Amino acid sequence: MAKRRWLVQAVYVEKEGTYLTPETLEAADAVRLVEPATMSDPEPLDDGNREGWPHDGAIALPDLPPLGLKATVSGRTPLVGADTAYDDSSVYPAVHDLMLASQCTATVDTTPSSESVIYKPGTQDTVGITLGLVIDGQIHKVIGAVVDWTIVLEFGRRAILEWTATGLYEAPTDSGAEASLTGDYSAWINASVVKNAAFTWNSYSALASRFSFSLGNNIVMLPSVNQDEVGDEGGGIAGFGVPTRAPTFEFDPESPLVSTYDFYGDRDARTERALSFGPVGATQYNMITVTAPAAVIRQATPGDRDGWKIVTVSGALFDSTIGNDDAFELKFS
Repeated sequence: MAKRRWLVQAVYVEKEGTYLTPETLEAADAVRLVEPATMSDPEPLDDGNREGWPHDGAIALPDLPPLGLKATVSGRTPLVGADTAYDDSSVYPAVHDLMLASQCTATVDTTPSSESVIYKPGTQDTVGITLGLVIDGQIHKVIGAVVDWTIVLEFGRRAILEWTATGLYEAPTDSGAEASLTGDYSAWINASVVKNAAFTWNSYSALASRFSFSLGNNIVMLPSVNQDEVGDEGGGIAGFGVPTRAPTFEFDPESPLVSTYDFYGDRDARTERALSFGPVGATQYNMITVTAPAAVIRQATPGDRDGWKIVTVSGALFDSTIGNDDAFELKFS
């Protein structure tokens, strides 16, 4: 039977102070959505008697209790910074908790008039979020959620973070059981429009209409004999983690003469190249810049865009040196 996809009217996100301990959500935890988010049907982590038990005459050993349910939630959120200076205590980009739950590290520079936040792929202990999903007047919580994402920068459109979160599903409650999840969001700032942004590949100014890059997290369940039941669900499950990731990128420049720039030569030689995109935006604290020190083209496919010859370039992002955790840098300034 096909899985259902639940439409989510509102999403609230809060970083967990203690992993797998549900947070109380407030109106300020709301995440702006480009369109309604979706949640797939929660899936059993284990069906309790999947392999069956041996029988002794007419007596059957009892089934094991199910371990609980996991849920996957997907949304598209404007990639928004802040409207005031970052301070490493309460002012961060609007997507901060989603970035931390993707196991990225955040470095805050509080130099007066030059404040910024830089996210890089990290190897820190698991950071999870509590998601509150408003569906038909009920709040469905997903705890210990870990995130994967893709950032899309397309000309003339606002910068977007496409994210997917996987965590333990808790039984729903009526919305009145949670702190009031209403508020006036008219003061929210908008994500910057992608225009007038310098995009370079190996110092070559590529004329692309779209650039995207994906974190590529491999999110897996963490079973543990030490773990008791968590909240309503999840006995024997220590949460979710990211043992590996494979960051990737894609862009679609007009195809230059090979003598001007040879993308196909880079592909064939697997040459590491530096790329830079940005800044996107012109308002301080809401500008975005993406850099990567060692991008390698795996595919370069000729194509057409409205009669213009293009080449769709995609590949992988690597650390400058193995273990540096600097395959990309996402900077809000």
